[in-house]
Amino acid sequence: MSPPNKIFLPGVYDEVEGVCRLIPEEEQVCTAAPEPAALGGEVSSLATVSRSQLLNDAFGPSRRVNPLWSESPYQYSLLAIPSLLTGCGAPSEPPPPGDPISSASPLGPESAMNAAPLAGNLDGVDLTGAGARNAVAWSVFDSTTPANTGTFAFVRSGGTGGSVSTVSNEATARHLNTSAAMLDNGETVVVYTRTDGDPGTARIVARRISSSGSPIGGDITLVGAADRANVPDAQVVSTGSGFVAVYRDGNGQLVATSFNADGTQTGTRNLGAEPASRSHYAVARGEGDTWVLAEISGSNQVHVRSFHGVTPGDVDQNISTSGFSSTASLSVAINEEGSIMTAWNAQGGGIFGAVLGGPAGESPFRITSSGLANTMSIANDHRGNFLFAWEQGGQILARVYNGTSSFTTPADFSVIASGNTNSNVQAHVSDDGIFTISWIRSGSSSGSTVQDLMRRDYRLNYE
Repeated sequence: MSPPNKIFLPGVYDEVEGVCRLIPEEEQVCTAAPEPAALGGEVSSLATVSRSQLLNDAFGPSRRVNPLWSESPYQYSLLAIPSLLTGCGAPSEPPPPGDPISSASPLGPESAMNAAPLAGNLDGVDLTGAGARNAVAWSVFDSTTPANTGTFAFVRSGGTGGSVSTVSNEATARHLNTSAAMLDNGETVVVYTRTDGDPGTARIVARRISSSGSPIGGDITLVGAADRANVPDAQVVSTGSGFVAVYRDGNGQLVATSFNADGTQTGTRNLGAEPASRSHYAVARGEGDTWVLAEISGSNQVHVRSFHGVTPGDVDQNISTSGFSSTASLSVAINEEGSIMTAWNAQGGGIFGAVLGGPAGESPFRITSSGLANTMSIANDHRGNFLFAWEQGGQILARVYNGTSSFTTPADFSVIASGNTNSNVQAHVSDDGIFTISWIRSGSSSGSTVQDLMRRDYRLNYE
């Protein structure tokens, strides 16, 4: 028997509840639609078949688990049933916009997280969070003051308070490309590349700190020394009770490896060859163990992919652009509805972004019309909105997007006015509605350049 043209399962679609209410099975009669008549032939009579046979004919005996976004993401799941029901279907709708944000109230002025200005080389900063907590991790190398050398973290304990913890006070090697991921239990995994300048001896190391900021255990080597052309670097993202390190291995490959919290490896996947330019990439956590990767994959494309652990998810999409600036910056975030926002510096000036909310996604849209952002960051407020922060001309600005390419009230608000040398903007929204922005402020002292790790917190007010 060939597949039926239509499945008939008598029922009523409840527009209020948004569900199909089917007539009980014992009262249902399922019939296959008549077979198309052959040219010049007659239509065959109706054939009565079981519901299981109809579903098997409609969907096939084996259904793919991870369809591409180029196809319908619901095509091979039970969510497709309503669209096949006669008199019991509802048109698909785009993800709803986020809860309206009426204003953002500053919780005091900006403040420095480090106890004293940093005179050494600041080799990496990252802001992470989970639940109502967040943490900022950084690494610094100060050859004149070894006590100030190593990797450190400011752990927010609630409100705007917190304390600085020493992750590693090693002074014999530099810690580069620092990244951090906070797990659901409040522990923070801080990852950095430990190097003495030789790519072959460099390794990617992780350290754990508790929710109170106390170190847990010693170094965990995620990627060991190897014969390679370049020093590897990594970004880390939480999967809830564990984490994934996405790293460039130094030999032209981008790799994702998953770990338990204690550093036990649970899986790995080669994500493909890097562009010859060793361009930018960014990661962000979604719901559960879902995370998203954005990378500049060529001269005019942003490649966006989603994963569950190291298993590919539903999203695998290229966004065509007009090109990137020579100082390209890139950021990405995913919200609870599954929409993904990414943003980048455009060729010729300005910032562009895109929000992918369905199979076709959305075309890139302009965020700013001129100027370059040395850094930018996108945060998800866990209520459907994206908050975008960027640095431009020394000023740090923020904007709310309601889960689409439309930005909403409040209008752009200035976190820090121009007149300072600010860079490396990071953004995060915790579950208690606190929007945190961190950045590096550079200045001078006694003729030498010094830097401070700054932060400012806002409470998001919803309508």
